[in-house]
Amino acid sequence: MLGKEIGGYLTKLEIENYESLKSIINRDYETFSGLMLERHFRRVLIERQSYTRIGGWWDRKGGNEIDIVAENELAGEATFFEVKRKSGNIDMKLLEQKAATFLHATGAFKGYNISYKRLSMNDL
Repeated sequence: MLGKEIGGYLTKLEIENYESLKSIINRDYETFSGLMLERHFRRVLIERQSYTRIGGWWDRKGGNEIDIVAENELAGEATFFEVKRKSGNIDMKLLEQKAATFLHATGAFKGYNISYKRLSMNDL
């Protein structure tokens, strides 16, 4: 099928349906930019080399998602990060609740020093 090369929208480019593309970009921009912001901060954390493992976490039901979980097993530390475009949209209590669910579900980080951090466009 034609049109899957650019997120399924190549056909719209070929037929010059720019208004539809503009609507789709406007509709999906926040989701896309949020994912790119998470990816950026993961790269920054990797480059700092302060952690021995970095990833994200979702529970099996999909109700709890933690953007970034970073572990330094040598120091016995773990940090849970919430990433949002606007720092005012970050609920630290909710992050702590999600982290508690993670810790209970995985049994990870026993005896570790646990911290919670927010990352947003302000941290670029």
